[in-house]
Amino acid sequence: EPTPTISKTFATPPAPAPTTSSIAVTCSPNQTNTAGDTCQDDPRSDKTAKFTATVTNGVPAQPVAGVRVTFTLAQAAGNGALPNESTDTESLSSGTTTDKCITDAAGQCSTTLTDTNPQNDESFTVTASVPLNGGGTASDSATKNFHTPTAGEARNVSVAPKTDTKVPGSADTFTATVKDRFGNPVPGTTIDWSETGPGAFRTAAISCNTDAAGQCSIEVASLTGEQGTETVTATIHGSDASSECASPAGYSNYNANGASANSGTTPNAGGQNNVAPGAPAGNCSDSGTVTWKPATTPPPTTNPRAREFPVLNCWSPRKHVVVCRVYTRPRVQGADVVLRIVQKNGTTRIVRQKLTGERGRATFTFHHLKSGVVKRYVAHVRHTATTRAADTNHDKVRVK
Repeated sequence: EPTPTISKTFATPPAPAPTTSSIAVTCSPNQTNTAGDTCQDDPRSDKTAKFTATVTNGVPAQPVAGVRVTFTLAQAAGNGALPNESTDTESLSSGTTTDKCITDAAGQCSTTLTDTNPQNDESFTVTASVPLNGGGTASDSATKNFHTPTAGEARNVSVAPKTDTKVPGSADTFTATVKDRFGNPVPGTTIDWSETGPGAFRTAAISCNTDAAGQCSIEVASLTGEQGTETVTATIHGSDASSECASPAGYSNYNANGASANSGTTPNAGGQNNVAPGAPAGNCSDSGTVTWKPATTPPPTTNPRAREFPVLNCWSPRKHVVVCRVYTRPRVQGADVVLRIVQKNGTTRIVRQKLTGERGRATFTFHHLKSGVVKRYVAHVRHTATTRAADTNHDKVRVK
């Protein structure tokens, strides 16, 4: 019988970090403070956060590679009872509430927090620790906040379409989209609409509230006699110089925990309020335009392949002879003309094919025709690079 083989590999555990080492933890995306140890996102669209530990030593600080970092996940204090918590599961990259990794050449390693059903205003803290040579550990923490933005956090509004063209007497729809400092849609924000120029709003109500996608719309229309450009503007209701939408890039009225902390009534300049790394400059209003312009009639075609109308003329100059002449109108040289005959018994057959000459004419002569054999003649101009297919009416002639 075969003998089973069991193997085991012994590896030297990572050495502890130097005694004077330190560790710093950051989370991403959407950092809400300068240290980067707090981040925030909307639970409707985001379920994860990345936590990165950086181990350094010395002055100036140098990365410490090859040391083991242990991450521990815990729900932040003060969360209280949250709805649907029984169906909510949180874990790190390991699938549990603890994880380990080895620092790379930059002294860094990471883990990812995943929340299967994040709740509004739910927070989690991830703590990273590294053992030190001679005993003890160095540790640091970072926090992930799940937060659905409120109307006061409306930072940017954009209007679509930016430009449009419609015929007078019709209507157009403009949509405002409101987002917070992280680019998440902000529901429940009141938008005030205004317009200038020809046209008017179709309804008396010129305000609307954003939906779950951070959007709401309004329609404008013009009279049949109105022409020109109408400007439609959306403004965040009640906004002024102290509003979140008036904040310059990198500042916010809201702190690292998503709470309002406006310390004054002027724009967030020079650190007056809260630093918000990566936050774009706010805007409290935006506009789009529609030009009411009559439809234009396309110019007549100058396509050289325009239809050529053939005219058929047949006669019998002498006994048992018939001559048929086909003209193209307008005159076209080189048109491909086919002449067909319809016999008394009803059958049709092609009898001749020629190209028109300089005068747009092709002449066909038939000899030895018996009287009463041919019922009528039909000419046909074939489709070519310069002409389009067209038929004549039929022509009758009595054979002498």
